[in-house]
Formats: sequence, structure tokens, C-alpha cells
Amino acid sequence: MGRSLHMKGYLRIWDRRTGAVRTLGDGRLDYYRTAAISADGKRLYGGTRGVAQRVDSLGTRWQAGEVHCWDTTTWKELWSTEMDGGEPQQIAETPSGRRLWVADEHGLWLLDADTGKGHGILIQTRKD
Repeated sequence: MGRSLHMKGYLRIWDRRTGAVRTLGDGRLDYYRTAAISADGKRLYGGTRGVAQRVDSLGTRWQAGEVHCWDTTTWKELWSTEMDGGEPQQIAETPSGRRLWVADEHGLWLLDADTGKGHGILIQTRKD
């Protein structure tokens, strides 16, 4: 009988000064596919496949993604947001630091860096 492999959704942060390892995430999600740190070093963003599943107008089933944000001084999660698209593959902060670009297999999305609120899609590769 085959075994099913499921990777747990954690990010591990290693403090070089103390050697301590901190675990971010609660393990309910799949593994984090991408991570980025803000230009000022005060926030860490991580993208993962979420728990919600979607079905488009063609009947195709896909799993929505999630983006999470942590404060790097306290390591408390500031926000998380479910993506309307798929699994986040890349996250980049805009030059102003006010927005995040999130690329997934369905397009390129824009999020508010302070709240995680979506501001729409620039490029869409999936048609519903």
C-alpha cells in the first residue's frame, strides 16, 4: 500500500545571534511555496496553498492560495488573506512598500501590504 505524503505548513526562522529556531504557522496548511521580507525588514510574507477549494465555470477544481504576514520584531501574525487565484509562487513588495505583487498560476495579483486586502489582478491567465 502506498503512503500519502503531506508537507506541513510551517516556516522556520533561525536567529543567528542566539541560535534559537522559531516556528511560524500552525501546520494546518500545505508547505509555504514562497517567502519575502519587506525592504525595511519589519515584515515577513509567506505564500501557501490554502484549505479552501474552488470550482470554476468549466467544473475545474483548484485550491485557493493564502498569503500571511508576520511582524519580524514580535513574530505575531499581522494578517492572512485567501487568494482568489491559486497557489502563490512569488511575492514581491512594490518600491513604495505599500503593496505586494503575488504571482500564482492564474495571474498576478496586487495586495495591500498593511492589511492583505486585495486590490485586483494585473494579469489573468485563467478564464472562468
